[in-house]
Order: sequence, then C-alpha cells, then structure tokens
Amino acid sequence: MPQAWWSGMLPRSYCQCWMRGREGMKLKWPLLSEEDHDEADPGSALLAALERPGGQVQALRHLKAVMDCGVDPLKYITAEQLSRTLRTGRRFDDFMVMARPDFSTGGWSAGVNEESRLWFAYRIDRSSRSLQAVVVQDIQGIDPVRAVAGYCAADFFSKHSDDIQSCTVLANAPDAALWNQVRESTDDIAQVDFVNALDEPLGAIMLMIHPQPDGSPDFPRACIPGPCRPARSRSSRQCITFTPLPRDSVRVHVAATALLCDEKMLQEVERASKEDVAKLLRPLVAVWPMRFDAFLRAHCEELIHWEAFSAQAPFYAVCRGYLAGQAGPKRLASWRPWTTPASNGSPQR
Repeated sequence: MPQAWWSGMLPRSYCQCWMRGREGMKLKWPLLSEEDHDEADPGSALLAALERPGGQVQALRHLKAVMDCGVDPLKYITAEQLSRTLRTGRRFDDFMVMARPDFSTGGWSAGVNEESRLWFAYRIDRSSRSLQAVVVQDIQGIDPVRAVAGYCAADFFSKHSDDIQSCTVLANAPDAALWNQVRESTDDIAQVDFVNALDEPLGAIMLMIHPQPDGSPDFPRACIPGPCRPARSRSSRQCITFTPLPRDSVRVHVAATALLCDEKMLQEVERASKEDVAKLLRPLVAVWPMRFDAFLRAHCEELIHWEAFSAQAPFYAVCRGYLAGQAGPKRLASWRPWTTPASNGSPQR
C-alpha cells in the first residue's frame, strides 16, 4: 500500500516510534557530531557565539562548559551579555517544548487538512486556559533561509497574513526585532528572536515570537507607541521552525497558543468535535499556509533583496553558510587545512 502524502510529517512522538535509552523515552537519538574545535577554550567559544548572529543556542552550550570548568563567565563576557544569554536560554527551552511537544501525552488530537496538504494537532491546556496548536507544512522549492526572510519581511506581512493591517518595525538587531502589529481588534508589541539551530539537535532555524506590551529589555531605547486598540494576552505566543528538506525545500512547524477568555469558551472547545475545532483553526491550518506558499513564490525577487539588505542580513548569511556546509562544527574538517588527513594518515600541520 503506498504511503499517504502526509506520512513523512508525523512526529515520532505521535507515532509512538520511541527509542529507549538510559534516560528513558526520547524522540530521537542525539546527533553524533565531531568535537567542536572551540571546546578546548570554551570561554573564547562563548564570546564568539555571542558575536555570531543567531548563535544563542551555541552560546548556551559554551556557557555551560565554562561554568562546568568552575570559571566565572564574567571573565569573558559582560553582565549584560550574561543576563541576555540566560534570558534567551529560558525562552528557548519554553519554545522548544512548544514547537516539539510530546504528542503521546497531554490530550493531543491530530488531523490532516487535505485543502492545504498539511498535518496538525491541538489540545486544550486547562492550567493556562489556552488552545495550543501545531501545524506541519512542507513547501517545495523554497529553502529555509528564504522562507524565514519572507516571513520576517515586515513590509510584506499583510500579503500572507490577512488579519494584520500593519506591521511596523520599532527596533532591529541582527538576530532580533521588535514589531508593532495592528489587527482589526488588537494592537500588539511583539518581539521576534532569530535562532540558528541548524547544527543543534533541533536541526532548524527557529523564530520565537512573544508579546512585549511594555517594551523589551533587549531594546531598552525603543519608542513604544501608545495602543490604539487592546492588546492580546501575554500568553499568546508563536514559534515557527524551518527545517531543511532535500532539493532546496523546507518543512515549516508553526506552534501557536491562544488564550480562551472564559470558562464557557473553554468548555465549548473541549466539547467540540475534531471537525469543529478544525473549522475554528481554519485560518491557521488552511488559509495562512496556502497564502504563505503563494507569497514566497510571487515575491521571489523582492525577498532576495530583503535577505541581502535587511537588518537581519548577517543572520541569513550565517544560516546560508551552515546550509552550504561552509560553517558549523560538524563541517570544520572540510575547510580547515590542518584537519585534512595527510598521505601518511596523520593530520597535516
């Protein structure tokens, strides 16, 4: 029997294809990679990761190595850099759980949307009184970096997200931005963090989008405009990952959390059938994926320009280096001459 088109999208935890080890159940085996060339000097590696756009995950790894050696990290980085690294680390852990949940526990329900050819799952979280949803979509012929640049091109946001009336950039950094997004009923300040986790177990580029109605500590000088409409709940967050696929394609995971305002609404969604919830989620599971796919194809030239000249251009360049095999610890042997095997089998010096 031929496999369904969506079979490759199913998360391991949903299929219950678990691998067991000493630590118990895991989604997959840890990735085996060459030893990072900076491990012998984790302090310098920590500083280099912080200076590299999108290097937050690598910085966390090196920070742990520094502390495991009993060395004060302030020997290498400033207190402000340390505070931001720890803050980003806690955020990354939360968003990792959000983007890659354990679908075998927690009351998840799953389905397939034939209209947009994607897989989705949802659940009600009573502790936070929220509806959580994860959508998995494959986009053929568009690479992950171009897809990220397309989503984060604020000037074009309303072309793929019709609920957004305007998206204004309040502040920019090579791997972060502060947006003012105005919808028909809300006026929100949101921060987006760009994370390069292509060489980490996640194997993807991640966008962490979270509300900052009072401004962000990462952008203390940003001018926050007065709201013209109410803001959405602080618990309304979104996480998007872009995983490379063969032939310059990408798998997009969209994880979103929406607050259910009152007990009545919570009970109505709990009692609703899967078909009714799918209708409720239609903007996320049917409308937006097709619009985003079409947008990426229709605005290819503009997005090439945006990737090259936007404030996040250094981040996109780093990610392209990883995808091309010209950067990242697993690929150092291909371009560091002293690690190339000599004819006698010993490393060249």
